Amino acid sequence: MKIDILRALPWKRSALLLGAALALAGCAARGPEGLHLNDLLTSDYFRLQRNIPYDTFAPVQMALFKHQRACGGDITFTADPNHASYAIVTEKDFPGAGWDHTLVIRLVLLQDRPVKAAAYSYYAGTEHRIDRMFDAIIKPGVCEDKPAAAPRPAGH
Repeated sequence: MKIDILRALPWKRSALLLGAALALAGCAARGPEGLHLNDLLTSDYFRLQRNIPYDTFAPVQMALFKHQRACGGDITFTADPNHASYAIVTEKDFPGAGWDHTLVIRLVLLQDRPVKAAAYSYYAGTEHRIDRMFDAIIKPGVCEDKPAAAPRPAGH
């Protein structure tokens, strides 16, 4: 006589289902695999919007270079190769991070207006880091709310 263990012991079936549910929940908590930039740039992940007081992308790039020299960090500017009026500024949580671990500021260049900027993050609670990214663009000589040290002259 053959006995079906899962039917004979219903609590084991419940434990098995609970274990499977917890395993799936653990996967979901780690963030989505395969999240693309276009998935991130949606209203679900929108955090805040600002105007940047520049009328081209060149001052944004120069400010980020200046900020990186003065303060370090890895905030990058990337122009959209297909649309000259769009670009993104990004900061990854760690090298090689996916879009779920990347803060994104999407820039839109409008004629005769300041650059429009909208910030996106997969995780909530990133507003302080996004503010620091905006500071790197608008106040590149300021590092963590303190002026950057003046560079030493060569040979000293």
